Amino acid sequence: MDNYIEEAGAIEMSPHDRNVIIATGYIYVSPAYWSQTSTTTDGGSTWRHDTLESGRRGWALAFALGSPDRVYLGGDSAYVNPMFKISTDLGQTWVESHTGLSGSVAAIATVARSPNTLYCGTSQGLYRSTDAGAGWSRLGTMTAVRTVAIDTVETDITYAGTSAGVYVSTDAGESWNTLNDGLTNTDILMLKLRSGPGRELFAGTNGGGLFRAVPLGGISSDGSETKLGGAGLSVSPNPCRQFASLGLGPGFKGNVRAGVFDAAGRNVAHLESSVKPGASAPVLDVRQLPEGVYLVRLTSGGFTATQKLLVR
Repeated sequence: MDNYIEEAGAIEMSPHDRNVIIATGYIYVSPAYWSQTSTTTDGGSTWRHDTLESGRRGWALAFALGSPDRVYLGGDSAYVNPMFKISTDLGQTWVESHTGLSGSVAAIATVARSPNTLYCGTSQGLYRSTDAGAGWSRLGTMTAVRTVAIDTVETDITYAGTSAGVYVSTDAGESWNTLNDGLTNTDILMLKLRSGPGRELFAGTNGGGLFRAVPLGGISSDGSETKLGGAGLSVSPNPCRQFASLGLGPGFKGNVRAGVFDAAGRNVAHLESSVKPGASAPVLDVRQLPEGVYLVRLTSGGFTATQKLLVR
């Protein structure tokens, strides 16, 4: 059978060779759908058409970051069951590997500097593999995850676009916060992230247009991020359930302002205190905060320091 893709699902260019491009989708040959890939190794001048299996559709593709010939393919079987395949020869042959997955696979995301870590967004939720797709475990409670974006600089920062809005995690998917302020349409179809300085997140919606957010950066700071020397900050206990004491470096003298920001960049708590030699450490009350990862940022005169706080 040699047919062209009738309904496109995804197209990806290899990060190792821009002349290598793979597309996926499906064709309909009565009475069933057939998942299909098309591959070019010469920048699109010629294509190889491969029909895979009856009763399946292809929706997502990703190239492995650690191996130029390794490709991941996602989709569905019988509309609702997962299809996840791995190729080690640029799509000429495929091996099924969906242990632990549930639902139709809509998105696949790889992680910079961690070639064995993958994320899959499916109709049932978000899943992560730490063994290059051999096994999967579910993260969070979201459903209908259609798109996933991972920061290429701070790789623990992960965004998931769902039918109920955008979710963000700063600890590689262990805890999540919503990022929906300003969205007039929360039916998210696509996320694109510009990482690093000037970080920007773009969200494409179903009928509601395109939105842009500037997420808070540096939330994974270990306390070493200071604008002037001698500041420094520690938070104890961490994780924290009720009250957190702030240990301040010698640069903090006089009035100190502490802001607590959630993963969406919202200021959810603050403290103002006058710090004197020998005085007790300032204390943050986090009893009203939901479980999750937060950023504590202190300023005093020209000094600034940040530290990650885990509320459990």
